[in-house]
Amino acid sequence: AAVICAIDPYALFSIGAQLSLAATLGVVVALRSLPDSVKRGAWPARLLIGTGAAAVGSWLMVTPLLAYHFGAFPLTGALANVVVVPLCGLAMIVTFVAIPLSWISEAVAAIPLYPARWLVSSMMWANGVCENLPAAYTQSAHFSALACVAWYGALALIACAYGARYSWREWPSPKRIAGLALAVALLASFWFAVSSN
Repeated sequence: AAVICAIDPYALFSIGAQLSLAATLGVVVALRSLPDSVKRGAWPARLLIGTGAAAVGSWLMVTPLLAYHFGAFPLTGALANVVVVPLCGLAMIVTFVAIPLSWISEAVAAIPLYPARWLVSSMMWANGVCENLPAAYTQSAHFSALACVAWYGALALIACAYGARYSWREWPSPKRIAGLALAVALLASFWFAVSSN
């Protein structure tokens, strides 16, 4: 983000850059916040739980931006992200392989781009399936800048309250109770913002 903004300071005001950075931050924070027991578990469980956490994390981070810029956001976004997030990671890896190959030959660089194209098509398919689900999105959520700040502030407080070394054995501690109260308040304000429009 720092390099992008150093090259083009106006990129910070681009909705595309905002969504990309927010989604990436959501994935990173969600994965780092997983309990140690999950991180040390068997790889199939880590993969499933990690994918779900990353999907929810990215959805939580991009939702207020979508509501602010477009007055709408997908309710099934987290479900779509379960498929899109890992495929997007694979597509980026394949694309990064193609970049140095393009310096050698465009024909050689095109080889890894074929699976990248399939991955992107699969992401679009997953988005299309989720888009056609009942109650897939709302068009009546108009967030102000203050609402976005409140949303991200609540998420930051919740992340701090639960932290990367979360353990149910510490329940009920003051910070766990505070985190739960913030989560309830966040959901209540979210419902009010949607239902009042």
